[in-house]
Amino acid sequence: MQLYCPCRISLRLALLFLLVTSVVLSPGGSKPANAAIGYTGDFLRLGAGGRALAMGDAFVALADDATAGYYNPAGLPQLKSTQLLLQHSERFAGVVKNDFIAVVIPGKTKQNFAVSLFRIGVDDIKYTKLKDPTEPFDLSGNRPYVSRIASAADWVVYLSFGYRMRSGLSTGSTLKLILRKLGGNSAFGYGIDLGFLYSPLP
Repeated sequence: MQLYCPCRISLRLALLFLLVTSVVLSPGGSKPANAAIGYTGDFLRLGAGGRALAMGDAFVALADDATAGYYNPAGLPQLKSTQLLLQHSERFAGVVKNDFIAVVIPGKTKQNFAVSLFRIGVDDIKYTKLKDPTEPFDLSGNRPYVSRIASAADWVVYLSFGYRMRSGLSTGSTLKLILRKLGGNSAFGYGIDLGFLYSPLP
């Protein structure tokens, strides 16, 4: 039995994209779930979008707005027009700032693209030193001063693609580029999300 697809080039492009993103999965992806402990990647689970957060992040099966690239890229083909989402929140009396920006760009009939940017950070961290570090602290003379101001932040860029394979069934992939900056140090990482979405009702 042969399947006929009028957009064969687009289907090949989508399958190639999924294959490439699968190949570049990190070697750590094969570790058992209990291998990671502590707070590793906690900032990746904060959630995004007012609708999704109001539903307790139960948005994977819906994924029908600009946050689809974050929750389930397979939901991107549901979007019929360009969407822009801007979000800002603060925690601990404004010390920790959280920002999320997402843009959905409609492609051909069955495919959409999205670009998202996430940042969480603490700014204006003051590093102090004593005027004379060889002497003890003294209010009258050897007082601490601010030597520099730094910040600690996590940045994530999400590059997402979604493709409707057939009526009710779609797939998608998100490449996550992660940058952590702490004072004068920084580290880079990446991750891949693969998603499927099946909607039995039109």
